[in-house]
Amino acid sequence: MIQGETAERTGRDEILRARAEEQVQEVEAVIGEEKSAREETEEAILEMLKDMVGKIKNEIENERRERLQNNETLLGLLEDTCLKFGNEGLS
Repeated sequence: MIQGETAERTGRDEILRARAEEQVQEVEAVIGEEKSAREETEEAILEMLKDMVGKIKNEIENERRERLQNNETLLGLLEDTCLKFGNEGLS
């Protein structure tokens, strides 16, 4: 009788242990999936940020070129005006 109860408890313990191990494996699988999803999301966000930085750098460079070109045009106009007034003053 005692041996039977002991065997029954041992059997129940084994069943509980197996269920616990199964649940731990399921939790580990979910954690792994969540980790992969998080890593993929982080990579996607990082790529988006890289693209944004690249676009902003291009915009800044284009604005700089345009500003330089406008400055050169304005300087040319000023030089022409100075030459025109300089020549009129000599006449």
